[in-house]
Amino acid sequence: MEKMTITIHGYYHDRFMRTGQTPIDRGWRRNRIMNGCGSLLAALMKGNSGLSGIMYLAMGEGLKAWDGSPPRPDPAAVRLVREIMQRQVTAETIVFLDEAGQPSSVPTARLQIDLSFSRDDFTAEGVQPIREFGLFGGNATDDTDSGLLINHVIHPRIDISAGLTLCRTLRLDFNQGLVPRDSE
Repeated sequence: MEKMTITIHGYYHDRFMRTGQTPIDRGWRRNRIMNGCGSLLAALMKGNSGLSGIMYLAMGEGLKAWDGSPPRPDPAAVRLVREIMQRQVTAETIVFLDEAGQPSSVPTARLQIDLSFSRDDFTAEGVQPIREFGLFGGNATDDTDSGLLINHVIHPRIDISAGLTLCRTLRLDFNQGLVPRDSE
C-alpha cells in the first residue's frame, strides 16, 4: 500500500560573471534541507504570530579545512559555521514556479529566489572566500545567526574579488508524491 507524502528538495545554481569574460556556470546542485525548515512550516501552518517564511540568505567563510573536501551539512545545525554577511530576501525576490519551471502568478509548490553578489557586498578587504550559505526564516533579524535555518550548503571555495559577480539561484520544491507504506 502507498501513502501520500510531502518531500522538500532544495537546489541551487551558481553562475560567475566577469566583465569581458565568458560566464562560468556550475549547473544545478542539491542542497540540504534543515530540521529548522520543518519546524518553521509547522509553526506557519499553526499560525504562530511573529514568524515569517524565508527572510534572509546568509553567506559564510566556513573553514579552510573544507577546501580539500567540503563536508555535508548536519541537518540539525541551526546556523552557518562562520557567517560573514546576509542579504534580506524580499517577497519580490521570491517567485512561484509552475511544473515547467516557469514563473507562475498563482501559488504553487515550487519557489525560486534569484540574488547577485559582488565584492562590494562584503566588508573584508581584498578577496573574500565563500564556502557556505543558508536561508533563514521564522524570527530572523538583521543580526547574524538569528532565525530558523531552512537550508544549508557547504560548497567548494569561491573567491569573491573585484569585478566578479556571483549570480545565485535557489529553488525549494514542496512536492507531493506516493511512497510505499513499508518505507515508513
